[in-house]
Amino acid sequence: LCYVAPDFEAEVAQGCGLRASAECAAYREWVLPDYQERMTGHVRELEVSEAGYLRRTRDGEADDGEQALKLESERFGIPELLFRPQDCGMRQAGIPEVIMQSVSRCDPALQGLLYSNIVLTGGSAQFPGIVERIVAELRPMVPDHLHVGVTLADEPGMHAWKGAAEWAATQEFQSKRVVTKSE
Repeated sequence: LCYVAPDFEAEVAQGCGLRASAECAAYREWVLPDYQERMTGHVRELEVSEAGYLRRTRDGEADDGEQALKLESERFGIPELLFRPQDCGMRQAGIPEVIMQSVSRCDPALQGLLYSNIVLTGGSAQFPGIVERIVAELRPMVPDHLHVGVTLADEPGMHAWKGAAEWAATQEFQSKRVVTKSE
């Protein structure tokens, strides 16, 4: 339901408000589970008016007793904090700046290789549009002669766990890193 906007301000201008066309509108209604008949939530299908706008459900209008969250700018505003944490008062750099800081501290001979092999992992890496946005923000900061390559890990939410599990199964880990109960 959430996604990373290519351009936050443009997304607010185009996708929010009652006059956003149905094809551009960020507005969605997330129906909550009732845990009696529905164990999972879902997006409510909204009608499109003849003028091409979404018909929003008014409070009390849905006669099926469903409870729904009405989401608009929240869909892309929450992931925006990964790029602009200062918007919520955090004095930190966003993902592209952190990548730049990390790579710049490495041997200059390796920097090109590192910029071309950025792998995103973790739950937030699953937001649609995150790869494209990181590439778009990194490209102007990286020297022109270097390639920027950003990929999404297979199963990003499980990637770190799988890597740790593989390492824990190695002989090196078993012999040098494990403390047994008897020790």
